[in-house]
Amino acid sequence: MVSEFDIKYVVRDRSLPPFKSVTHVGGELSSGDCWQISIDEAIEGIKTGRFAFTITRDECAPEQLMVEQQYGPLLKSVLDGRQPQALMAMPETKPVCC
Repeated sequence: MVSEFDIKYVVRDRSLPPFKSVTHVGGELSSGDCWQISIDEAIEGIKTGRFAFTITRDECAPEQLMVEQQYGPLLKSVLDGRQPQALMAMPETKPVCC
């Protein structure tokens, strides 16, 4: 069974190129506990069907994330163009629970 997570924040390494700068993603579980996972683990989880991730922007419906192989592997929204814009727009601030 696929575990689904909604991303609420990112962790960046500003020494990397912008489209590769997000190193971790995280959020809050329905229990109130926080979770955080590396981009590499998230990509592997999507590839193996273990994880599914979404991002909710601007009061829109959640956007499913996918792995883009052409430039990478990169984690990006199905609505993104060539760049992982949805992930890049996420705040770096962790929720209060973290």
